[in-house]
Amino acid sequence: MDFVVVDTDIISFCFKHDSRAQPYVASWSGKTLVVSFMTLAELRLWGIVRNWGQTRKSQFQLFLKQYFAVHPANERLCDLWALVMAESHAKGQNLQTADAWIAATALALGAPLATYNVKDFEDISGLKLFDAVL
Repeated sequence: MDFVVVDTDIISFCFKHDSRAQPYVASWSGKTLVVSFMTLAELRLWGIVRNWGQTRKSQFQLFLKQYFAVHPANERLCDLWALVMAESHAKGQNLQTADAWIAATALALGAPLATYNVKDFEDISGLKLFDAVL
């Protein structure tokens, strides 16, 4: 199966019909789109912080279920997260905890990561970034 792990920013672009999503969406044909459990948590936080009403929350939940599979946490993912964080610290970088979970998800699946924030992920060993036609 051909997976693509999708970062929080790209999902937000897709949901809001932001033009920045188009190159990614156009390149996803035939791929299984996956989000990390961490992305799901971030997106739910956005709904709370932005005080979304029940209608918007329901629309968003339907959107997620329609297009994305959620990759859960497990022991292997925890091991990969720890390796990603250790590498980041060793390089003197300040990788965010959430970004490390998302990167670990892509590594666990051997899948590229679709993100608009390439600079946050480009130095992670073994991580492939999704090459959308930009």
